Amino acid sequence: MKPLHQIIISPILTEKSVSNQKIRRYTRLDAKTILGGGASNAAIAGLTEQSIRKYTFKVALGANKIEIAEAFEAVFAKEKVKVAHVHTVHMRGKARRQLGRRSRSAGQMGKSPDWKKAIVTLTQDSPGIPMLEGV
Repeated sequence: MKPLHQIIISPILTEKSVSNQKIRRYTRLDAKTILGGGASNAAIAGLTEQSIRKYTFKVALGANKIEIAEAFEAVFAKEKVKVAHVHTVHMRGKARRQLGRRSRSAGQMGKSPDWKKAIVTLTQDSPGIPMLEGV
């Protein structure tokens, strides 16, 4: 197994990944159907306040889901987080044109490196990560 700092490289903080950190588990209508028609407002509010915590990270290209989950729990052991799911996406590098006088052909093509993205979902009872919450 690789060292932890080589598996989890950096967090990805985009608008979409930050909004995924606070997805509501149930809407008000879903909560009413789950609890039944005579449910109190407090019970409905309790269900709608539950959120799914998803965090997006750039990880090593050769890392698998089990290694990512173990590394994530070890890195954030101080916060006592537990991983429920790990989804990985293999991101292809973009094609780039290299222009300049020194190249033999004016339009030589290059490519940025491939990388892997991991979307880590925490369990319901685990707390959030304070370092990434206020972003």
